[in-house]
Amino acid sequence: MVDALKSTYTVTELLCELNLPRSSYFYHRARLDVADKYADVRQAMANIFERNYRCYGYRRLHASLSDQCVKVSEKVVRRLMKQECLIAVTSKRRRYGSYMGEISPAPDNVLNRDFSAGARTWP
Repeated sequence: MVDALKSTYTVTELLCELNLPRSSYFYHRARLDVADKYADVRQAMANIFERNYRCYGYRRLHASLSDQCVKVSEKVVRRLMKQECLIAVTSKRRRYGSYMGEISPAPDNVLNRDFSAGARTWP
């Protein structure tokens, strides 16, 4: 926003209106010009991930990168996977169900037993 309006207003006025420190503005502006230091690692991670059917998590991906002599920490691998949306495919958990098939009707009372309960009298 500051860069868009600095042709009409001074940078100091804009920063004052936005309550943005001058150092923060110039810090973030300089960060935009810096090249991504993990660009080659990102490409290697994406290749390994796709080659292995999108099943690798950060541990296996880190091990594969180590095999290719790419030295990064597991935390960096986790962060880059999150930024690149590299999410491992997982199978869904099956929920427990006790249903074993069709429910059959109650069997016939062949012995003619009395299953009714009478009222109990208390002494």
